[in-house]
Amino acid sequence: MNENIETIVSGMSEDIKTVDEEIMADVAGVAQALGQLREALDKVSECLDQRQFSKASSLGYNEVSSEFVFLQRVLGGLQGSEGHKHKLVQDVALKAKVSYEEAFPFLDKHMDSSKPRKV
Repeated sequence: MNENIETIVSGMSEDIKTVDEEIMADVAGVAQALGQLREALDKVSECLDQRQFSKASSLGYNEVSSEFVFLQRVLGGLQGSEGHKHKLVQDVALKAKVSYEEAFPFLDKHMDSSKPRKV
């Protein structure tokens, strides 16, 4: 049975690669959005420390909210990409006539996006 699942996964290598790259790009987008949001929040914090309350408020309504919306958008993209991955797992499970839980590890091990990030 495991050989059958591995054969099916191997036959889907291009689809797996596409979804894997999609997830990795989305993760990079989330990292960028987090960085930009942190920068905007740091500016607000600096303004508060300097007692520039109007400027802090303005930053909050403009830059911070804009960066937060960007973060939400890229997280939505990441969620969509994860949905594509789960669809691939479902396809493997159906073709192999196994459960989702049985198919998942075979597909997951072929994806770089599943491996923990090394710092």
